[in-house]
Amino acid sequence: EDEVLALVGAGAPGLSVSPQSVVDHADAALVEADDVAVETVLPAAATDLARARTTVGLCATQLGVLERAVERTAEYAREREQFGKPIGSFQAVRHRLADAHLDVEAVRLTLWQAAWRLSEGATGADAAQELATAKYWASEAGHRVAHAAVHLHGGVGIDTDHEIHRHFVAAKRTEFTLGGATAHLRQLGAALA
Repeated sequence: EDEVLALVGAGAPGLSVSPQSVVDHADAALVEADDVAVETVLPAAATDLARARTTVGLCATQLGVLERAVERTAEYAREREQFGKPIGSFQAVRHRLADAHLDVEAVRLTLWQAAWRLSEGATGADAAQELATAKYWASEAGHRVAHAAVHLHGGVGIDTDHEIHRHFVAAKRTEFTLGGATAHLRQLGAALA
């Protein structure tokens, strides 16, 4: 069955929006619909294109979040000292940062490939492999980089008021929006099969 995108008026009877409190202080709401009248239903092709463009947008957002998290973590590793030396001088820390950098570059590469396919007029179905690959990397790398940033920051990394925690939460939210890594890996497998 094809997915469709339905537009509903903000003040429609049966629609309720309740503000929610979230750990990173972002705007969030619980939206509940009960027998709501639909104003417009977009055709499946428009829904497909909206999902494809949203996926590329999410991957681009994730790239920015992860790129800045790695930059902040590298700065911290140069400044924070342990045993009289910057923690960035320790081999394990350098390796973790190098892995995070490679993950960011994988997100960048796969994002641009998917964006290019859409810019060339491909539909979401035509670019399904590129979109699934990009979202897989945005999710998988997002998970690894977010955790590496928090771990390398130590105790301050779990402080909900610290910038790196906000990067963590943003990366985790983007990781699961429109499906996580496993869902997109399955889509890629189905497309290849």
